[in-house]
Amino acid sequence: MDGGRMGKSLGNAYTVNDIKDRGVSPLALRYFYLTGHYRRQLNFTWEALKAAQTALGKLREVVRGLKSDQTDRTSLSEEKRQKIDDFQSRFRGAIEDDLNLPEAVAVVWELTKSNVSNYDKLDLLREFDQVLGLGLEQTEPMREKEEIPAEIEQLVGQREELRKKRNYPEADQLRIRIEELGYKLEDRGGKTRAVKND
Repeated sequence: MDGGRMGKSLGNAYTVNDIKDRGVSPLALRYFYLTGHYRRQLNFTWEALKAAQTALGKLREVVRGLKSDQTDRTSLSEEKRQKIDDFQSRFRGAIEDDLNLPEAVAVVWELTKSNVSNYDKLDLLREFDQVLGLGLEQTEPMREKEEIPAEIEQLVGQREELRKKRNYPEADQLRIRIEELGYKLEDRGGKTRAVKND
């Protein structure tokens, strides 16, 4: 923990619920663990955990993009088949080499940037995720919990009331005001929420 020991007796141990309360996904914690070799000490910091969450979010975005950009699979040339075999072999080799998970994760990232077809890339990522268990196909974006200011929440509520009354011009004015304050609106499951612009 920040370069020191972590333990209950030291008062610096965290549960999964503590991590979730800080807006970090438990799967981001798993990703964080996968980036360090089990024989070496891993330095837990909140910054490192948030970086792991960001990285996992980017991997999920890649998978989402691949799923939406699927073209029919064409026959594989010998060269393309060799590339796919090479990625599979290197991933398996990393796992078999004293459970070298950081190397396995590096192979995953290399695959995402390769010129392997989207169809085969998605296939391989699914296969690798069976081992890593990162939930790469989960659709929820990786996002930290954000404290939305009361003023923004109030504007969102007022906008919803105006929309229920079919007063769309005033509702649009409130949407513009919310955007000017640095937030965008997302509709999910019949509810609208404000999200800080990136």
